[in-house]
Amino acid sequence: MNALAKSGDQGAAARAERVLQNMVRRHRDGNDDVKPTTINFNTVLDAWAKSGGKGAAARAEEILVWMDQLNKSGNTDVKPDTITFNAVIDAWARSGEKRAPRRAEEILDHMDTLYRSGNEDVKPDTYTYNTVINAYAKSGEKGSASRAEQILASMEQRARD
Repeated sequence: MNALAKSGDQGAAARAERVLQNMVRRHRDGNDDVKPTTINFNTVLDAWAKSGGKGAAARAEEILVWMDQLNKSGNTDVKPDTITFNAVIDAWARSGEKRAPRRAEEILDHMDTLYRSGNEDVKPDTYTYNTVINAYAKSGEKGSASRAEQILASMEQRARD
């Protein structure tokens, strides 16, 4: 799955996701030899982020929701972490969609809420903030530079907390 996801080939993200779906299905059917993990999901999310395909960011976000549902239903080997959220934010930052910067920031805010409520696995890091700032920088929208500066200031403040 990793080689496929990193190949950069047309359709690689979708093919990597199909492998992941097959793993989840086989595990659900009782085959513990193919137990999906957070790393498997993160690999697929990274492939979607780097694919640049239309709808890739929304698909990455859907996979994040799927991951969270699997975890909440008892699969402790599949739990979203900072890398997971960073991949989804990266997918939005690379998408070129008009709503991308705002969506990336909303995901950052969700991460921060989860972290502040005790989920140590999803602490926003420098990469998280830089990716959101990059989304605003690439957008060219009015006010995006100011918003990027506010996010930078927020990152600096949180580092002092």
